[in-house]
Amino acid sequence: MNFVQQRFEADFRYSMVRLRDNAESVAFYNGETHEAGVFKKRFQALLDNFWHIIEKEKQLTWLQSGYGQIAIIFPLVVAMPRFLAKEITLGGLMQISSAFGRVQDALSYFVDMYSSIAEWQAVVERLTGFAQHMQKVQAEGPQQALAREVTEDGSVTTRELEIDLPQGGVLLAHVNVTLAAGENVLVKGVSGSGKSTLLRAIAGIWPYVKGQLSMPARDAVMFIPQKPYLPLGTLRDSVLYPGTRQVPDEALRALMDACRIGYLAEKLDEEADWSQTLSVGEQQRLAFVRAHIYAPQWLFLDEATSALDEATEARMYELLAERLPQTTLMSVGHRSTLTRFHAQTLFVDKERHTAGLVE
Repeated sequence: MNFVQQRFEADFRYSMVRLRDNAESVAFYNGETHEAGVFKKRFQALLDNFWHIIEKEKQLTWLQSGYGQIAIIFPLVVAMPRFLAKEITLGGLMQISSAFGRVQDALSYFVDMYSSIAEWQAVVERLTGFAQHMQKVQAEGPQQALAREVTEDGSVTTRELEIDLPQGGVLLAHVNVTLAAGENVLVKGVSGSGKSTLLRAIAGIWPYVKGQLSMPARDAVMFIPQKPYLPLGTLRDSVLYPGTRQVPDEALRALMDACRIGYLAEKLDEEADWSQTLSVGEQQRLAFVRAHIYAPQWLFLDEATSALDEATEARMYELLAERLPQTTLMSVGHRSTLTRFHAQTLFVDKERHTAGLVE
């Protein structure tokens, strides 16, 4: 019951955090009633199990208390006939009672500690369950067969790259492309063709992949997802994330102004949940500030301007060309306005499960 209680409590806490993170979307859908039903169902399961624990603890308390009280009376009842027969003195009777109490205490460890042992066992079972699950994932999970190497000329090359789906099946196969440094690449294709997954494979965070990949060192590349991650803390922490480089305030304010979020510069030292405070468009512009700060050799953008208007999007790409001329871009996007900022197009064919450069 303690083991199940921990699981019910964890599920309930997770559902509350998940609702808080998606509160705006729930409000737009007017889904409060449905969410309340989910909360009530999970809390009822938690409460029912909690009442079962209380009932068992009540039974255990009766047993332990009764055992303890009987242990006090039992030696007196057994030795009383000898005392009344004047075979032992009152002091002897008390010595018998005391000696029995010491033996009873020594033999009552499991009776007294049963509740604590049960809680300890619940924790151990939960932790060993995690460990066994991790071992199962490692044993049955995908065996990544991607050979990676660092290029000297800054190019990105794939040889016989195959990207699979978690449930089985091939997403992309026989991907053989060479992307030269200095030639921006636009990745195009219908939705669900595997454009974003291709970037995940290049980043090394997609395990269902095999083949060969040659690219610059990991610290020379940067990835910007559609919804950038903003850590808890000050706005400065979010702008400088992951925090491996520091920038003077004047330079930081100038970059924010260039990326059209200069009005946030006065809040650099304010602490807030910025992922909930800023709009997606503001978060995407903030991600471009990060790109200017770290100036990577390759910059991979996964629909990183989807929440921006076309004029702001154009300005972001123009700034990259002006301020980071040594940075090569690889962008995933659907807008035709992105074409003029890229020299090459990598088309992902959903029907044929292939990807290649097109004129």
